[in-house]
Amino acid sequence: INAEYGTIFMKFGISGIFYSEFDNIAGPKITYQDPEGFISNEFFDAISEYIITKPQLCGQILQVRRSGYTIVGLPNCLEHQKFQRNALLFNLCFVFQEQVDTSIYTPIVSKLASILCSLECESEFLFNPATKVKLIEIIKQIREDLNTQGESTIYVDPANTIYLRLFPKCEAPPEVASYQVPIITKKNLENFVTKEWDLTLHKIIPQIDGVNFVKKIAIESGVDMELVKRCMQNLLYYNCITMIDIFQYSNMYRVTPGISKLAENLQLQAACLKYISLPPDNKKKQPSFEQIFSLYCSFQPGIRLSKVLLDNDVQSLNIDERCLIAFGVANGLIKRVHEYPVLISQNMDSSIPQDITRLLDGTHNLDEMSCIFGKSHQDLVKLFSSDKKNIVILNK
Repeated sequence: INAEYGTIFMKFGISGIFYSEFDNIAGPKITYQDPEGFISNEFFDAISEYIITKPQLCGQILQVRRSGYTIVGLPNCLEHQKFQRNALLFNLCFVFQEQVDTSIYTPIVSKLASILCSLECESEFLFNPATKVKLIEIIKQIREDLNTQGESTIYVDPANTIYLRLFPKCEAPPEVASYQVPIITKKNLENFVTKEWDLTLHKIIPQIDGVNFVKKIAIESGVDMELVKRCMQNLLYYNCITMIDIFQYSNMYRVTPGISKLAENLQLQAACLKYISLPPDNKKKQPSFEQIFSLYCSFQPGIRLSKVLLDNDVQSLNIDERCLIAFGVANGLIKRVHEYPVLISQNMDSSIPQDITRLLDGTHNLDEMSCIFGKSHQDLVKLFSSDKKNIVILNK
């Protein structure tokens, strides 16, 4: 690849696009490319066997990496007597810097290959030189539009228009627990979730208030728990909500390295103050950023929320305690420290019910047990403390 283009297009997702086909005299060659001259003959010769391939490899996405670039294409073979050697071998390829995640582009490459095959079968678009030359402008527009807008609409002829759109790669949402509390993060969620969405979503969204946990939402909305969990995962996938734990003064949290974001980001500081501050009160001053930052830094393993609030005299700071925790967890400033009871030895005389004992393997925390058995955190701690010889509680 010609060096002069290396730095110019590094900031773009697509560095170049080329259309290649098999010429009966010259063999595999690049017919059109954008930018013009982007790929040198030497570079193409080194990879041509993976661009114009044997029929066995046609019809599937192939990726080639060479000299710091990744080439993504889908070789095609159209058989017909009108073609020399009774077949047309071609490939429309995208070129990327090797650090670019190409997974979001493979559907585009696949779709374009299918469209070109259809155009050829319907109107001899590639066989006819007068129409094939349109590819020069088509690939130029595709590269420019996808790099700047993430989508492209290309008029081919009165009967054909190409619509392309990139979809960001989203990770699969995490599992949702019955004791977690959803918090809405998307403004005007009611407008985002249109009437075409699942009816179950419309039943549970009014129950999302930043206080109700998943099990309570299921009960209040009259929807099966597993369905509610699935709906929560859908909302997580579309970044409509985030999940935090049930607010309890017995909770423990720890400050995370993410606290540095709060110290450096002025916009995050302003958002924090706005979110956690109560309405102005003549008797109480609005908290300063220094006080908020110091408060978040006070969270340590082994120290319960009630003690942190008391030690920092939060009542005098005009702060909403729920919002303080919700903002900290949602933005990665603090993280919940859960308590996991573990059965270290079996005692036949233990007063712990058998249905609770079976969960004492270190994988079930007190929040989960509270939801399952309908007992408060205080009741569970008291219960396990009565059998300290056989049960220990680990914080993690």
